[in-house]
Amino acid sequence: MTDTQIIDQLSDEELVRLALRDREALSALIIRYYPIAVCKARKMARDGSDVDDILQEGVLGLLDAVKSFDKDNGAAFRTYANICMRNRMLNAVSAVARKSEALEDIEEQQDCEGSPESIVVQREHEKLLFENISHMLSSSEWSVLQLYLNALPYSEIAKRLGISVKSVDNAMQRVRKKLKKNLTNFGG
Repeated sequence: MTDTQIIDQLSDEELVRLALRDREALSALIIRYYPIAVCKARKMARDGSDVDDILQEGVLGLLDAVKSFDKDNGAAFRTYANICMRNRMLNAVSAVARKSEALEDIEEQQDCEGSPESIVVQREHEKLLFENISHMLSSSEWSVLQLYLNALPYSEIAKRLGISVKSVDNAMQRVRKKLKKNLTNFGG
Protein backbone atom coordinates (compact mmCIF):
# COMPACT_ATOMS: atom_id res chain seq x y z
CA MET A 1 0.00 0.00 0.00
CA THR A 2 1.39 3.44 -0.93
CA ASP A 3 1.65 6.36 1.48
CA THR A 4 -1.15 8.07 -0.45
CA GLN A 5 -3.43 5.06 -0.01
CA ILE A 6 -2.68 4.97 3.71
CA ILE A 7 -3.35 8.70 4.05
CA ASP A 8 -6.63 8.32 2.15
CA GLN A 9 -7.80 5.84 4.79
CA LEU A 10 -7.18 8.18 7.74
CA SER A 11 -10.02 10.07 9.37
CA ASP A 12 -10.21 13.83 8.99
CA GLU A 13 -9.20 14.25 12.63
CA GLU A 14 -6.12 12.06 12.15
CA LEU A 15 -5.18 14.02 9.03
CA VAL A 16 -5.55 17.33 10.87
CA ARG A 17 -3.14 16.13 13.55
CA LEU A 18 -0.65 15.05 10.87
CA ALA A 19 -1.22 18.07 8.61
CA LEU A 20 0.52 20.36 11.07
CA ARG A 21 3.83 18.71 10.14
CA ASP A 22 3.22 16.57 7.04
CA ARG A 23 2.58 18.08 3.62
CA GLU A 24 0.92 14.92 2.24
CA ALA A 25 -1.62 14.94 5.06
CA LEU A 26 -2.36 18.62 4.45
CA SER A 27 -2.69 17.98 0.73
CA ALA A 28 -5.03 15.06 1.41
CA LEU A 29 -7.26 17.31 3.52
CA ILE A 30 -7.31 19.96 0.81
CA ILE A 31 -8.21 17.32 -1.76
CA ARG A 32 -11.02 15.99 0.45
CA TYR A 33 -12.52 19.42 0.98
CA TYR A 34 -11.78 20.97 -2.41
CA PRO A 35 -15.00 19.67 -4.06
CA ILE A 36 -17.02 21.13 -1.17
CA ALA A 37 -15.25 24.47 -1.59
CA VAL A 38 -15.90 24.41 -5.36
CA CYS A 39 -19.57 23.67 -4.82
CA LYS A 40 -19.92 26.44 -2.23
CA ALA A 41 -18.01 28.94 -4.38
CA ARG A 42 -20.19 28.27 -7.42
CA LYS A 43 -23.34 28.78 -5.36
CA MET A 44 -22.09 31.94 -3.71
CA ALA A 45 -20.66 33.63 -6.80
CA ARG A 46 -22.89 36.27 -8.31
CA ASP A 47 -21.20 35.72 -11.64
CA GLY A 48 -18.47 33.43 -12.89
CA SER A 49 -15.73 35.99 -12.27
CA ASP A 50 -16.10 35.72 -8.49
CA VAL A 51 -15.73 31.93 -8.27
CA ASP A 52 -11.91 31.82 -8.13
CA ASP A 53 -11.68 34.46 -5.39
CA ILE A 54 -14.41 32.83 -3.33
CA LEU A 55 -12.82 29.40 -3.84
CA GLN A 56 -9.46 30.72 -2.64
CA GLU A 57 -11.12 32.11 0.49
CA GLY A 58 -12.74 28.73 1.10
CA VAL A 59 -9.40 26.95 0.96
CA LEU A 60 -7.87 29.58 3.24
CA GLY A 61 -10.80 28.95 5.60
CA LEU A 62 -9.91 25.25 5.50
CA LEU A 63 -6.29 26.09 6.41
CA ASP A 64 -7.59 28.21 9.29
CA ALA A 65 -9.68 25.25 10.42
CA VAL A 66 -6.66 22.94 10.34
CA LYS A 67 -4.68 25.46 12.36
CA SER A 68 -7.32 26.10 15.01
CA PHE A 69 -9.21 22.78 15.30
CA ASP A 70 -9.57 21.50 18.86
CA LYS A 71 -10.81 17.92 18.99
CA ASP A 72 -11.76 18.39 22.64
CA ASN A 73 -14.53 20.87 21.75
CA GLY A 74 -16.76 17.99 20.68
CA ALA A 75 -17.36 18.98 17.06
CA ALA A 76 -16.20 16.79 14.20
CA PHE A 77 -13.55 18.36 11.98
CA ARG A 78 -15.91 18.15 8.98
CA THR A 79 -18.46 20.33 10.77
CA TYR A 80 -15.83 22.78 11.97
CA ALA A 81 -14.11 22.99 8.57
CA ASN A 82 -17.39 23.58 6.75
CA ILE A 83 -18.22 26.45 9.10
CA CYS A 84 -14.75 27.99 8.72
CA MET A 85 -14.85 27.67 4.93
CA ARG A 86 -18.40 29.00 4.68
CA ASN A 87 -17.69 31.98 6.94
CA ARG A 88 -14.55 32.93 5.06
CA MET A 89 -16.38 32.61 1.73
CA LEU A 90 -19.36 34.61 2.97
CA ASN A 91 -17.01 37.37 4.11
CA ALA A 92 -15.58 37.52 0.58
CA VAL A 93 -19.04 37.57 -0.97
CA SER A 94 -20.31 40.24 1.41
CA ALA A 95 -17.26 42.40 0.73
CA VAL A 96 -18.24 42.41 -2.95
CA ALA A 97 -21.94 42.73 -2.19
CA ARG A 98 -21.48 45.80 0.04
CA LYS A 99 -20.65 47.83 -3.04
CA SER A 100 -23.59 46.66 -5.13
CA GLU A 101 -26.60 45.41 -3.18
CA ALA A 102 -27.56 43.71 0.06
CA LEU A 103 -26.42 40.13 0.44
CA GLU A 104 -29.27 37.64 0.20
CA ASP A 105 -29.42 34.65 2.49
CA ILE A 106 -27.28 31.92 0.91
CA GLU A 107 -28.58 28.40 1.38
CA GLU A 108 -26.20 25.47 1.22
CA GLN A 109 -27.22 22.41 -0.75
CA GLN A 110 -25.64 19.08 -0.09
CA ASP A 111 -26.10 17.45 -3.48
CA CYS A 112 -22.99 18.64 -5.31
CA GLU A 113 -21.58 15.40 -6.61
CA GLY A 114 -23.34 15.05 -9.94
CA SER A 115 -23.31 12.09 -12.31
CA PRO A 116 -21.01 9.06 -11.98
CA GLU A 117 -19.01 10.36 -14.94
CA SER A 118 -18.43 13.72 -13.27
CA ILE A 119 -17.35 11.95 -10.08
CA VAL A 120 -14.68 10.01 -12.03
CA VAL A 121 -13.50 13.23 -13.68
CA GLN A 122 -13.43 14.93 -10.26
CA ARG A 123 -11.30 12.09 -8.80
CA GLU A 124 -8.76 12.50 -11.60
CA HIS A 125 -8.84 16.24 -11.02
CA GLU A 126 -8.19 15.69 -7.31
CA LYS A 127 -5.27 13.37 -8.06
CA LEU A 128 -3.61 16.03 -10.22
CA LEU A 129 -4.32 18.65 -7.58
CA PHE A 130 -2.70 16.48 -4.90
CA GLU A 131 0.41 16.01 -7.03
CA ASN A 132 0.73 19.75 -7.62
CA ILE A 133 0.17 20.73 -3.98
CA SER A 134 2.70 18.25 -2.68
CA HIS A 135 5.35 19.67 -5.01
CA MET A 136 4.47 23.36 -5.20
CA LEU A 137 6.09 24.55 -1.95
CA SER A 138 9.80 24.84 -1.32
CA SER A 139 11.18 23.31 1.85
CA SER A 140 11.48 26.74 3.48
CA GLU A 141 7.90 27.65 2.54
CA TRP A 142 6.75 24.31 3.90
CA SER A 143 8.59 24.92 7.21
CA VAL A 144 6.98 28.33 7.57
CA LEU A 145 3.53 26.93 6.71
CA GLN A 146 3.88 24.10 9.24
CA LEU A 147 4.66 26.54 12.04
CA TYR A 148 1.89 28.87 10.89
CA LEU A 149 -0.57 25.98 11.00
CA ASN A 150 0.58 25.35 14.57
CA ALA A 151 -0.84 28.83 15.38
CA LEU A 152 2.55 30.45 15.92
CA PRO A 153 2.85 34.19 15.29
CA TYR A 154 5.27 35.36 12.63
CA SER A 155 7.72 36.53 15.29
CA GLU A 156 7.91 33.04 16.85
CA ILE A 157 8.21 31.39 13.43
CA ALA A 158 11.09 33.75 12.60
CA LYS A 159 12.81 32.95 15.89
CA ARG A 160 12.47 29.18 15.45
CA LEU A 161 13.72 29.21 11.87
CA GLY A 162 16.42 31.80 12.44
CA ILE A 163 15.05 34.19 9.83
CA SER A 164 13.51 37.66 9.91
CA VAL A 165 9.81 38.33 10.45
CA LYS A 166 9.79 39.90 6.98
CA SER A 167 11.15 36.63 5.52
CA VAL A 168 8.32 34.75 7.25
CA ASP A 169 5.78 37.18 5.84
CA ASN A 170 7.32 36.88 2.36
CA ALA A 171 7.21 33.07 2.58
CA MET A 172 3.53 33.12 3.58
CA GLN A 173 2.77 35.50 0.71
CA ARG A 174 4.46 33.07 -1.69
CA VAL A 175 2.48 30.16 -0.19
CA ARG A 176 -0.77 32.09 -0.70
CA LYS A 177 0.17 33.00 -4.28
CA LYS A 178 1.15 29.42 -5.11
CA LEU A 179 -2.03 28.09 -3.54
CA LYS A 180 -4.14 30.62 -5.45
CA LYS A 181 -2.35 29.84 -8.72
CA ASN A 182 -2.70 26.11 -8.14
CA LEU A 183 -6.40 26.40 -7.35
CA THR A 184 -7.01 28.75 -10.27
CA ASN A 185 -5.39 26.24 -12.63
CA PHE A 186 -7.64 23.53 -11.17
CA GLY A 187 -10.67 25.78 -10.88
CA GLY A 188 -13.14 22.90 -10.82
